[in-house]
Amino acid sequence: MVASRTIPVLAILACLPAAAPPGPARAEGPAGLLRELRDRDSAFDGRAIEVEERWVERISPRMQDAARRFHARLAHRVQSTPIAETFPEDYDQPHRLRQRLVVREPAVTIERLDDLEPMKHPAYSSLPNRGCRWSSAGGIERVWSPETKTLHIDGPSSDAGSLRWEAHRIRWGCGHGFARWITSIDSEAEEYGMRTVKGRMRLLGHDDSRVTLVLDRDLIVRHAVVTIPVRNGPGSDRYLVDSRGTVRPEGAPPVAESARFRRIVTPASGRGDVLEDREIRFVSASARLSDAEYDRLTRIDPSSATTVVRAPE
Repeated sequence: MVASRTIPVLAILACLPAAAPPGPARAEGPAGLLRELRDRDSAFDGRAIEVEERWVERISPRMQDAARRFHARLAHRVQSTPIAETFPEDYDQPHRLRQRLVVREPAVTIERLDDLEPMKHPAYSSLPNRGCRWSSAGGIERVWSPETKTLHIDGPSSDAGSLRWEAHRIRWGCGHGFARWITSIDSEAEEYGMRTVKGRMRLLGHDDSRVTLVLDRDLIVRHAVVTIPVRNGPGSDRYLVDSRGTVRPEGAPPVAESARFRRIVTPASGRGDVLEDREIRFVSASARLSDAEYDRLTRIDPSSATTVVRAPE
């Protein structure tokens, strides 16, 4: 008969694999979740975010020529060019534009780096100005183009302005940037590790917009529907974002690798038209910018030969 041996409990425990450290505590309730989302979004403030956007533009040379001549007649100007005998057929012009976004709330700066697609007909295709810098740093919205040597001064920045909406598209395409504009969370539910949040947003200052967000475990927005009602009437302006993949930039929260961004305008008739349909790919995120780096990436210091165009009062 073999004598039994008693193995000390501590010896058994010493052989077991160490338990994984607990994950970060999850916020409880709508207020806690909104605070967590805002903290996450603020982690991208003061960084340079670079993305690549792809979309296709439908070009009609004949309609462009007709529009130019119509506006020339309205301005009582003599037409400077004869009517072309032939025009290229309508065509699709693809774009693949690199852009850099720097946000230090409430200031926004976007710089167009390069369009990597060749222009089929440069005389008719809209050429994104390479090096064009669009900024509200300092409180005044300005657009500086080193290609055309033109500085547009558009006046005080606005949350409803085009610059802010360009920033929305870039940030939403990276899976963040919604929380600052959410006024309340009305409901939340969790299934298969994804959290569905429904609430209200104020994006234009006067609107009572609706938002639905689907968040993964990293709080990356995987699906978003933002519906802005038409002021004083039926219809809506709707934004849809569907992201995929995950990138973990050094020193920053995880972001979506890419996303599809769509804008659909629905009039009172109920038939929606797709005004924007773009693919957005995350490229890089910098470390937090120093004041000197921020000034370098947002400064608009055009030459003395620049044409200055001021917005009408």
